[in-house]
Amino acid sequence: SIYRASKEKSFIAKGDRIDYQNFEKEEDRLIKLFRNSGVYHFGNNIIEFWIDSLTTAHKKNILLKIPNRILERNDSLYTEPFKIKKIKKVNIYTDFSFETKNQQPKDSVFYNGYTFYANDKLKYNAKYLANTIIIQPGGVYKDRERDLTRKYLRELQNFKPSIDIKYQENDDETLTANIYLTPLKKHTFGLATEVNTSNIKPLGILGKFSWLNRNIFKGTEILETSFQGSFLNTSKDVSDNSKFFNAWEIGTSATLKIPRILFPANTDNIIPKRMTPKTNIGVSVNLQRNIGLDRQNITGGIDYTWQSSETTNHKFELLNVQYINNLRTEKYFDIFNSESRKLDSIAFGAAFNNITPLSSELNSDGNLIPQKYIDRILNPDNNLETTNPDEFLEVQKVEERRKILIEDVLVPVISYTYNYNNRENFSDNSFSTFTGRIISSGSVTAAFAKKNPGTGKKELFGLQIAQYLKTEFEYKKYWSINTNTSLVYRGFIGAAIPFGNSDDIPFSRSYRAGGSNDIRAWKTFKLGPGSEENSLEFNTGNLKFTTNLEYRFKVFNSIYSAFFIDAGNIWDITNSSVTSSKGKFNGFSSLQDIAIGSGFGIRYDFSFLVFRFDIGFKTYEPYLSTSSKWFQNYNFGNAVYNIGINYPF
Repeated sequence: SIYRASKEKSFIAKGDRIDYQNFEKEEDRLIKLFRNSGVYHFGNNIIEFWIDSLTTAHKKNILLKIPNRILERNDSLYTEPFKIKKIKKVNIYTDFSFETKNQQPKDSVFYNGYTFYANDKLKYNAKYLANTIIIQPGGVYKDRERDLTRKYLRELQNFKPSIDIKYQENDDETLTANIYLTPLKKHTFGLATEVNTSNIKPLGILGKFSWLNRNIFKGTEILETSFQGSFLNTSKDVSDNSKFFNAWEIGTSATLKIPRILFPANTDNIIPKRMTPKTNIGVSVNLQRNIGLDRQNITGGIDYTWQSSETTNHKFELLNVQYINNLRTEKYFDIFNSESRKLDSIAFGAAFNNITPLSSELNSDGNLIPQKYIDRILNPDNNLETTNPDEFLEVQKVEERRKILIEDVLVPVISYTYNYNNRENFSDNSFSTFTGRIISSGSVTAAFAKKNPGTGKKELFGLQIAQYLKTEFEYKKYWSINTNTSLVYRGFIGAAIPFGNSDDIPFSRSYRAGGSNDIRAWKTFKLGPGSEENSLEFNTGNLKFTTNLEYRFKVFNSIYSAFFIDAGNIWDITNSSVTSSKGKFNGFSSLQDIAIGSGFGIRYDFSFLVFRFDIGFKTYEPYLSTSSKWFQNYNFGNAVYNIGINYPF
């Protein structure tokens, strides 16, 4: 019988202490068991538990009783055993509305046991729509198949969420499933504005126009297109001091979402339709005039997503190609003042054995022309590596950083992401998540590339290919203390290693520390690597570790608050000449480089988003030369004030 086949999963076992909660759990288990085994009429208040009160005081016999179904006929009651019901037909009404519910459908298509109806001409490909319906003609009734069908149809984002599924009993003891779908509008337009701020961009105003086209190819596909532009007030202005907004950015993107795997070979045996597979094809173009360096960014790719269980999701990027083209690179030293100051100190300062600039390396104002000065120092014919080794090394670092930041590069990525989330529903505030990701850039593409005899680097279409391996792991844990109070932990570790064609990780794919969603006592890019006390505008690394702990609680109404501790840093794990020994990762000894910040925040919950204001205080600064690195700048004057939207993790 159905019960005996699952008896080992019972919450009631011989020798256990009698716990009435276990009886409730067993009742819930059996209801789900029978209703997912074809017993359509099984429900609450049917199962009976009898406890034998005549047995000894410390041991009781338990009788589980499932009586027959009680029916009424001609004003009299009778009983009959519960029966397993099979699905005979599945009808799908693709344009249901209350106004037309009594009208006879004008169009119908039968496909693979499913019948699709429409009041006008059927607008959906029956084959593809049937792939999202888990209820199977000829199969037994299952609550789970009904719930999954409703869930998967909602995920198509083609129909209103109020999907109604009703079952009709037939004379031959079978069921007919009727699914009622109400289409959403084919076209949706959106207009959004945003104001943001950061340490690099004190003020930015963004406008975005979006267009969504549903069922574009009759297979419930969705095409999302957006156009956006922004005006920025940057922390540097190299062109016109009279302009408040001295930078801009424009971009457009298009994404085609297909609710199935688009691949030459059939993948149904590997990723069946119950896993709700999806294919996403996207392309974007972005043009920036940003802090003096213009940038063109073109990205295109295809990825697949699927859900193997209620808690586990997967994403496989078959290919994601990004082309980064930097323009106006001659403005580099006008923007990165720290690099200019470094060269000035070598040329004129007292800290170095000065390498006096030539007259041709000075402009009319007597200021250094950086690139001419660098080229002479690094020219091996001048033998400055021998006569001025310290100065030579510093200039070499400046030049290497410049090359990394202005490098034009092609980044062809293949990646796989695993995500685990055991949150049962939106009201469940005690859960955990885990995300693991592995990324490979240039591994496959390099096979089709040709080596440039001048540089020795592999190129595709005249563009240098970035090659690196990257892996990341993130764990989050949420503890619900009460309705309005929770404790949240996050841990992250990631590493990227260049190989083959690359000596460094592309700047856009490197790690940075600090910011409103990271270690909040430091601004973005201002921490690390390691124990280096950098005055550079951008500090990056290829190894990152962060851990955060936040205590969140309600103040009153929609105002919430939080206390937090953030810790972490970035390091270099390559032999890069750009990073000093202080920025290198040296095993467990580098744990003393972990910076610690702490603070508090105020949040306002608008229900559709959370506005966040966090104040981070530098608690432990690994780069300080003082004997104590604790609480040396723990004050409001050296604090970092973060503004963010929604929670940081």
